[in-house]
Amino acid sequence: MSGQAGVTTTGVGLMTVAGTITSAGGTVGITNVGSFTALGTIQGQAGVTETVTAGDMSQFGLVTSASGPISLSDTGVLSIGNTASIISTTSITITDLNIINMGGLLNAPRIVVDNGKGASNFLAGTTIQTGGQARPPGVLTLEQLPSTKNPTQTGFFLTTGSLVQNGTLTVVGKPTLTSPNIVRIDASSGIQFAAAPGGVLGPNTWLILGLTDNNAKAAGGILVARLDAAFTGQGTAARSAERSADWAEAPRRVPPTSRPRRNPRSRSTAVRSARSTASC
Repeated sequence: MSGQAGVTTTGVGLMTVAGTITSAGGTVGITNVGSFTALGTIQGQAGVTETVTAGDMSQFGLVTSASGPISLSDTGVLSIGNTASIISTTSITITDLNIINMGGLLNAPRIVVDNGKGASNFLAGTTIQTGGQARPPGVLTLEQLPSTKNPTQTGFFLTTGSLVQNGTLTVVGKPTLTSPNIVRIDASSGIQFAAAPGGVLGPNTWLILGLTDNNAKAAGGILVARLDAAFTGQGTAARSAERSADWAEAPRRVPPTSRPRRNPRSRSTAVRSARSTASC
């Protein structure tokens, strides 16, 4: 199916795209009341929008846009399989407040995943290619940390209730693989990365972990350029709410409290900085 100026498809019940839907000059819009499965290629020059209002969304093929945004919205379980590639030159938006399973390749300068207080999962072997910048030196307040509040901020941003990451999550930059990049995860119930040598692998990544509940913890293997942990809950965590804990070289296990722990490989100046930016 193709249309130079654009393609719009609306369905009710089970919908499966096994072939190719493409628009060389416009957008592709797919709306379905019922479960939707994409096995083939969906390509919209000016953008792609997929909306499922009742049922699950499953992506196993290629979704791409050369000059526009990609938006995936679902009300059931949204799954991006290991064979999938979601690629945009501008932005990717993924919305599902229940369950999101992410795999394959997510590639865009700005990627925003809104899972509300639901459950998110990264499949083993997932790759994120996104934008961002290197962390500036010194103390940063919460307001200075990159977030989706800035509509032009590039990077990967996930809001969820709980996150479980399996195997290895590889993060690389844009426009080049070694460009500085940002991954921010805000979770109200907790973050569990895979144990080392798995976990998050991003040698040029500024990783920001936002814990928004008193009992929320983050643990697992990480190897990133810089790490900030932002605590915005009540009680003890609230005392560090206006600051962030930063490690120059992230330890392999994320401390479950707001007080940073010494990393034997970190430079002494960075340790002093980390101690000055978090207090309990």
